[in-house]
Amino acid sequence: MLIRQYSDYFRADAVGLKPGSYTLKVVGKSSGEKVTPTLKVSAYDRTGFHNAPDSPSKGKGIGAYNDDGTLKSDAKVLYVTEKTKKSVKMEINGKTYTGISEITQQIKDKNKCGPVAIRIIGQISLSDLSCSDMSSAYAIGVKGASQVTFEGIGDDATLNAGVAVFQSTNIEIRNIGFMLWGGGRDGDGIALKKTTGVWIHNNDLFYGLPGHDNDQVKGDGSLDLKDNSQYVTISYNHFWDSGKSSLCGMKSESGPNYICYHHNWFDHTDSRHPRLRTMSIHVFNNYYDGVSKYGVGVTCGGQAFVEKNYFRNCKYPMLISLQGSDMLGGKGTFSKESGGMIKSFGNYMTGHQAYVTYEQDKTEFDAYEAKTRDEQVPLAAKAKSGGATYSNFDTNDDIMYEYTPDEVKDIPSIVTSKAGRIFGGDFKFEFNSDDDKDYSVNSNLMNKIKAYKTGVISIGSGDYSEDDDDDGDGKKDVTPITGKVVHNFSKDGLTSSFFNINGSLSTSKGSITYNGLTLSTCLKLESSTSITFTLAETEKLTLVTDTSTSNFKLDGNKVLTDSSGVTTVELTAGEHSITKADMGYLYMLIIS
Repeated sequence: MLIRQYSDYFRADAVGLKPGSYTLKVVGKSSGEKVTPTLKVSAYDRTGFHNAPDSPSKGKGIGAYNDDGTLKSDAKVLYVTEKTKKSVKMEINGKTYTGISEITQQIKDKNKCGPVAIRIIGQISLSDLSCSDMSSAYAIGVKGASQVTFEGIGDDATLNAGVAVFQSTNIEIRNIGFMLWGGGRDGDGIALKKTTGVWIHNNDLFYGLPGHDNDQVKGDGSLDLKDNSQYVTISYNHFWDSGKSSLCGMKSESGPNYICYHHNWFDHTDSRHPRLRTMSIHVFNNYYDGVSKYGVGVTCGGQAFVEKNYFRNCKYPMLISLQGSDMLGGKGTFSKESGGMIKSFGNYMTGHQAYVTYEQDKTEFDAYEAKTRDEQVPLAAKAKSGGATYSNFDTNDDIMYEYTPDEVKDIPSIVTSKAGRIFGGDFKFEFNSDDDKDYSVNSNLMNKIKAYKTGVISIGSGDYSEDDDDDGDGKKDVTPITGKVVHNFSKDGLTSSFFNINGSLSTSKGSITYNGLTLSTCLKLESSTSITFTLAETEKLTLVTDTSTSNFKLDGNKVLTDSSGVTTVELTAGEHSITKADMGYLYMLIIS
């Protein structure tokens, strides 16, 4: 399961190694063996509150892994792919459970599961992942569990769903891309409730599906902590234009709940970095990269130590509810909740609209600006609404973990090179300067997310395409589609190394069947649609369309599609183009 084939390469991942230098021997069935050059394995940065003195994870490893990066000796490993998510099996307490949804709902302390590593391979869709006992139909998750790691393998591990963790202890979530998760009030990308000792790191959080409210057009919370979740570290994650990045706390928590955010890349995001109530949080070495609304927001007596972060074009780096910069618009940002307190030290800011220190205005301030890292905030510094003071938790060695912050000038280069999935993940997109102030949905980014498909062709010895042996009879269920180039819009989206495709995809025009294969995504033939490609020799081009009128122009000349929906034409060597003649829907292209 750790060996996968892509269109022009194979990849093998070795997981659970101690830091050090290794070589990897690759043995082929017929091609002999090869040994890699020396490979360096580096340790993850384990700094944070999950390793604080009173954390339940301190000294016990995190999730299914020891502190040296190796699997715990009694850990179970579960591999999950799109094809196996309903059939994968695991034995728990002498009973075998089938399907990832059923298995995760049985991973509970009372069932004596021991450590479990749930490894995500390739791209997994939402269907059959619902957590029926967790009041969430939008996620894979555990409740009442401990020592569980959710981890993606390689640079393309993707969930079109969220991860929910309720009433659990000692949990890790890492190296996963979260896309188009949610779609309702409980539809967060990652959701923690009543959970302690957690490490969430090196994930990519993209757009979710729109929620019920107007402020959920990019999805509900990307990463939310609620109901007294404690001793949590959120580090080296890449937030892609998130609308509501991270909420810390509802209004019911008694606090203090110790949460740490460090080395996260808030990449053209809007707000909540984080937005906290009641909790005590440490926010250090994060990169706020073109933030359209605000950075750290504090309400309801919450307190934040904001240290050595890099704020580039962040409108309001820090806000305390109902005072200072929060009232520049006259109404406040946080539903008129009372204020909290912020201690600031060593941050770099450029391109911001406003930032007011306690020294400048002892009533209408955004933060107490400390002169040294260990300076204590005086009791005289109080929130204007509610009168909250700062407890100076960050100077208490019995509470804080050991850490050494990076120099603030180095944060952009460190964070952009290390945040997100391994090697930056397989999804690439660049924002422009206009995106710094624009908090609307980025249509180009959304289209690319909707069109994304993993490039994996084969996992282990199993074909990953739709012609797999789903019925278990040992034979492929449909005849494989062959050709020099096959572009299936249901699998490949708009991305192709052969065709240059411009246009819009649709999943609402119905499904068609070709050669036994069900095709559900099509390219709409519109005025803006174009496909260009170059042939080195005479070849046949086959277009699979719907059976209604889907005529097209080939090199400017109208071609009538066959009534069966499958049209084949012969083309000579050279450049060719496909454009619209009549409105229609194209499901597949084949060069043979």
